[in-house]
Amino acid sequence: MDAIVVLGAPLRPDGQLSLAGRERVFEGVRCYEEGRAPLLVFTGGAAHSAAEAPAMALRAEELGVPREAILVEDRSATTSENARFTAEILRSHGVRSVWIVSQPFHL
Repeated sequence: MDAIVVLGAPLRPDGQLSLAGRERVFEGVRCYEEGRAPLLVFTGGAAHSAAEAPAMALRAEELGVPREAILVEDRSATTSENARFTAEILRSHGVRSVWIVSQPFHL
């Protein structure tokens, strides 16, 4: 795999990661640490409140992922835009295969 894509989850009203967001970040970081891919991509714009992806990326950095291994898609307002904007970022970095991180209820 070329990248691990962690799908966004709405933030709590106080701007903090929700339980779903924290779980997704943790799983993405675990996959990164296992060496599944050299890039970790966080997705999610301000569809519900503040943009999700920057908050998720910050948590990944706090967990030890180097900033240069993290990409952020934070422009999307819909799922369709999320997929399109993330694909653009991935293509611009030469990414051809991805590992998707979410949760069963989200898929």
